[in-house]
Amino acid sequence: MPTSKKEPAKSGTASPKASAAKSTPHSAKAAPKTSAKTHHTDSPVDHVAASALKLVDEAAHLLRQGITVGAESTEKARAAARKKALTLVNQAATQLTTSIDSGATSLRRLLKP
Repeated sequence: MPTSKKEPAKSGTASPKASAAKSTPHSAKAAPKTSAKTHHTDSPVDHVAASALKLVDEAAHLLRQGITVGAESTEKARAAARKKALTLVNQAATQLTTSIDSGATSLRRLLKP
C-alpha cells in the first residue's frame, strides 16, 4: 500500500494569530477614551442597608464559630456568643426600622394636602 507523505507547511503562510496581528493597520490610532464623570453619591438607604448587613454578617460569623468549635468551647462562651449575636441582629433591625420609619414620615409629608 502506498503511504502518503504530509507536505510541509509553506514558509510564506502565517499562523492565524500572526495574520490577525498583521491585518490591523498601523496608521489607525485608538480613539482616546473619555471617562464620563458620573455624579455618584451613596444614598442614606444604601449606607443603612450596608451597615445592617455588616452587623448581621458579624452575628452569623459568631454563631458559625460557636458551632464549629462545639465541645471545645464552654457553655458560658457559647452563651456569650449567642447574646452578642442577638445584640448585633437587634441593632441591625433597629437601624432598618428607623430608616423605614423616617422614609414613611417623609412620604407622608409629601403626600399631605
